[in-house]
Amino acid sequence: GTANQSYQDAQYEKASEQYKMVVQSGFESAALYYNLGNANFQLGKLAEAILYYEKAKKIDPTDKDILYNLKLANSRVVDKIEVIPNFFFIDWYLELVQLKGTDFWAYCFSFIFITSLLFLGLYYYLSNRSYKKLFFVSGISCLLLSFLLYLMANARYNIEQVQQQAIVFSENSYIKSAPSASSQDVFILHEGTKVTILEEVDGWNEILLTDGKRGWTEITNLEAI
Repeated sequence: GTANQSYQDAQYEKASEQYKMVVQSGFESAALYYNLGNANFQLGKLAEAILYYEKAKKIDPTDKDILYNLKLANSRVVDKIEVIPNFFFIDWYLELVQLKGTDFWAYCFSFIFITSLLFLGLYYYLSNRSYKKLFFVSGISCLLLSFLLYLMANARYNIEQVQQQAIVFSENSYIKSAPSASSQDVFILHEGTKVTILEEVDGWNEILLTDGKRGWTEITNLEAI
């Protein structure tokens, strides 16, 4: 549309405003947020670019263009926050969980759970020992798989709805030891850094970094993803 044309004409400010108008109308898509991220990246608005790339990633976590541009934008963030390493299978599990949305994992859970009940029902009603053994093993296997799928659906829901993440928008944000301007500074963050919001108290957010550090910052310093 007109926003894409403005972007192609290198009118990035105009394109950004037009894309935002589409968002304000209630429409959301990974492509829309990706384009918004690109427009703001071209304008040198690092925090906004990362915010919209993250929003795009939240909708489509497998898109290679989104992941590449987000990585490029993050490379320009001043703060280099280390990530506390997990066991490899935990990282693998979390990556798997984020391949699809909550609804997908919930549908898979429902289908496999019903299948397990069907197999166990056949085991109960059939008299042939060979078939009984087959349906019993199949039923228990599906039941265990459905439990895993339930955990995956729950984990994905927590990522999408419960665990609120945000981007630091202020150029320099002094993180406090308590939700008060008079409390001690514990560290400083710069624009573009991604944080997890733990709680809100009187206009302040307690935040957590991937390296385990935590502290308090005013809500106005952050924009939720």
